[in-house]
Amino acid sequence: MTKTLGIFHGKKATYNKLILRSLATGGKATMQIAKYIQQNSQIRGLNKKTINSIICRKGSRLEELSKKEYIKRENNLWHLTSKGNAVALTLFDNLSDMFEYIKMDPMQTLDWDPALGKMNAFFEKVFDFPLFNLELKDEKDLVDFMKNPQFLQLYLQQNKDITNEMIKKGVDLDSMTEEEFKALLGVRLAQWLFKMFFKGSLL
Repeated sequence: MTKTLGIFHGKKATYNKLILRSLATGGKATMQIAKYIQQNSQIRGLNKKTINSIICRKGSRLEELSKKEYIKRENNLWHLTSKGNAVALTLFDNLSDMFEYIKMDPMQTLDWDPALGKMNAFFEKVFDFPLFNLELKDEKDLVDFMKNPQFLQLYLQQNKDITNEMIKKGVDLDSMTEEEFKALLGVRLAQWLFKMFFKGSLL
């Protein structure tokens, strides 16, 4: 039997999946999410206002996803957390078709803020080793590298593959906090980057 997350069990699965998919392309107001659900689901006979009331009432879809830290609300817009982003990627069959629309910042997932001078411990070590044809000399080079579209596509695919693997192994992401998930995912992504750096064939 294929393992799935608790949020994807039963009748709530349809709404939860569509909410996460809708937010993969950026923050949205509740009514915008409702419009996406109306346009992309097989649920017939429901208008945006009805769907809006279903997903935002107490104890319903948005509240559950927020409590489990898949989504968060900022300035009246709902956004995916890093955990929500990674799970949302697993809901798309072909990421290449969605690449230009999906919003995901590698530095956020890896807990690195160059503006504050904070670097993941892994990347602090990277510059102590030869990087072959990557020619990364400092933090700015690494920031530019991570904005490269080719790298971002590989990065999104890795997020999807790693998260799918966790789900298939039965890792309970529903009960995991955002920070716990980022720490777990960050280790796996660092391993992937480490291998690619030393192969000199990341791109």
